[in-house]
Amino acid sequence: MWLTEWIFAGAASVILVTNIYMLLSFFFRGKKIYPAPPLEISVIIAAKNEEKNIQGLINSLLKLNYPEGKSEIIIVNDNSTDKTGQLLEELTFSHKNIKFFNLRKKKLAGKKGALDFGIGKAKFDNIAVTDADCRPEKEWLKMISDHLSAGFDLVFGAAPLLHTEGIAGRLALFDNLHTHALMFLFAYAGMPVSGTARSMAYRKTLLEKIGGYQKTAVTLSGDDDLVLKESVNKGFKPIYFIDNASFVWSEGKTTFGELFRQKQRHLSTSIHYSPLKMILLSLYHISNLLVIILPFIHLSVEWGIILLLKISTDLLINLLFRKKLDSKLQLHELLFYQYLWEFINPAWFISGNLKKTVWR
Repeated sequence: MWLTEWIFAGAASVILVTNIYMLLSFFFRGKKIYPAPPLEISVIIAAKNEEKNIQGLINSLLKLNYPEGKSEIIIVNDNSTDKTGQLLEELTFSHKNIKFFNLRKKKLAGKKGALDFGIGKAKFDNIAVTDADCRPEKEWLKMISDHLSAGFDLVFGAAPLLHTEGIAGRLALFDNLHTHALMFLFAYAGMPVSGTARSMAYRKTLLEKIGGYQKTAVTLSGDDDLVLKESVNKGFKPIYFIDNASFVWSEGKTTFGELFRQKQRHLSTSIHYSPLKMILLSLYHISNLLVIILPFIHLSVEWGIILLLKISTDLLINLLFRKKLDSKLQLHELLFYQYLWEFINPAWFISGNLKKTVWR
């Protein structure tokens, strides 16, 4: 019994200290970024079998509030077997600052090979990256430019999901919200662990100094997290920002199969984090499960109070990011999906690191 009590006490300490520290970091985060003259930026997008999304992407890119002479958009059609290439030719024909390339051979596997090719064709040193199934808001590129101008080497924005129905769709919405919360709060607390390649920017010189995408080629995923890891190791400064005028939207998965495969691919990267970050993240997630499970094995008022404190701090974190990300999830959904997520996330992680992942 004493061993169980010590385990619970340790897990509870990890969760409460971490949650409270992250909440404090949210309210006392970073410096204010001020508008600056627009930088010259190349936007790089890898596309593979995106015939359903490419029109929406182009429409969003054409609405960006950014001087045309200060930007170029490069879309790399990575061996698509659908009508992606044909649509790109039709949609970009009359737009001088949008270029597309049909990629047949590449140096690196997966999406990284397409991005590597696109960056090689870029004429500007500042690189912004998003995905072919995304819809950037009008001020996205301007906000990216302002943060690069402020002296940061690596920039991550927010990439929420569009409203989705159904249990799988709502779980996808919650996963996106809570993943953003952890991603941003760990960064605010001084331990950046992950980012999103749907809204990301850096300089060519940064990529060259960390050895390019070749350095992150141990997994098909990781064109965001592993670039972050290598950049931090080299002393570069990342920054994370949330601004609804610069959101990068995308559709959430609507079936459990689609969501499971997506999360397998995303979480296959996490075993390549630094040993310290892997240990800390593992400790955090295991402690969460223990604080949920153990009070139901050993019923007591004290343990129940600890569980309620965990529920309260989790809910406060999710409410803060629900507002920040303009999420439509209801209060009862934040409570329900938090604890479904606590149990299903380890399954995604284990499966993603046991099974070979593919890009499209």
